Amino acid sequence: EGGDRPAEDLGAGRPSSLPAEHAHGLFEPIVTYPLFESALRHARGLDEAQQRAQLGQLIAAMSAVAADNPYAWRRDVLSPEAALSEAGGNRIITWPYNKCMNAIAGVDMAAAVLLTTVGEARRQGIDPSRWVYLHGGAEANDVWYAAEREDFHRSPALAAAGAQALAQAGIGIEAIDRFDLYSCFPSAVTVACDSLGIAVDDPRGVTVTGGLTLFGGPGNNYSTHAIAEMVARLRAAGSGYGLVTANGGYLTKHAVGIYGMAPPAQPWADRDPDAAQAAVPLDRHPRLRDPVGTEAVHIEAHAVRYDREGPATGVVVCRLGDGQRCLAQAGGDSALLHRLAHEDCVGIAGEVTAGDPVNAFRFA
Repeated sequence: EGGDRPAEDLGAGRPSSLPAEHAHGLFEPIVTYPLFESALRHARGLDEAQQRAQLGQLIAAMSAVAADNPYAWRRDVLSPEAALSEAGGNRIITWPYNKCMNAIAGVDMAAAVLLTTVGEARRQGIDPSRWVYLHGGAEANDVWYAAEREDFHRSPALAAAGAQALAQAGIGIEAIDRFDLYSCFPSAVTVACDSLGIAVDDPRGVTVTGGLTLFGGPGNNYSTHAIAEMVARLRAAGSGYGLVTANGGYLTKHAVGIYGMAPPAQPWADRDPDAAQAAVPLDRHPRLRDPVGTEAVHIEAHAVRYDREGPATGVVVCRLGDGQRCLAQAGGDSALLHRLAHEDCVGIAGEVTAGDPVNAFRFA
């Protein structure tokens, strides 16, 4: 219960999803990020067992970091098998993600980052051994509405932001000693790894906190915690570089920061904040069409929402014959839901039928 001051939009000033996206469930990250996961599986040519094994290994590795972090919300060490098991309340939320693969946002956490000049640090008497320098930074957005992206398994904006930040720092990705990649869901981590040119199982790791699914975080302010922990890790090591990524929306808004113990070769200078954005094509992508008729389509991404009883609703992103996209749901047919959950259905033909408020999907 607060005051009567009018709400103020501190964000981008526009909705994060289109009306059709909202109606079909894409306003919920627990739906949208599993859709990205289906596209990643297809792009990598994985079968279900391979996909699930990689998810289990990623969460297990992140849990080991969280277990050693006294600030982590969840400090259980999970084996890959435990991450994939539904025991102990670790049920499926949206296939293929168990509960432990979903961000923990309901936390009581706070973090702060203070920046100043070298001159001011000296005047304040701060020990130079504690100084951590910002070496590079960049930000860029992908196509704003998730359903209108050119594809769903990569991020041109994050790739561009990473390249610009590294260029400003004057180093290559091989010089980075530790990473914290925004980790609300596994697909966000995988897309970030691909964008930066590293493997998901890179020996340097993908998190210094334990990640959003285990360390937790107050929404996308998680990245403030990641920066704070990166500073602590760099101070403890006494040398090296760290890279932190941030994400807003549905893999929509991206930022990259590179931090190091040694002073930059060149002093921080004004940079073009739009340089990375200029490298992202925002004008050539399919548009979401709504309404539709009864039309032939092929699938480009798919996910299945679960309730406590099992598979409940399929969500499908489809390409129409005219090159535009549409969204649809599927429910009430256990065989259809099983196929959407467990098979790689990207590229498979189907049919959508207009509905109010959601379209219906069936396989051709």
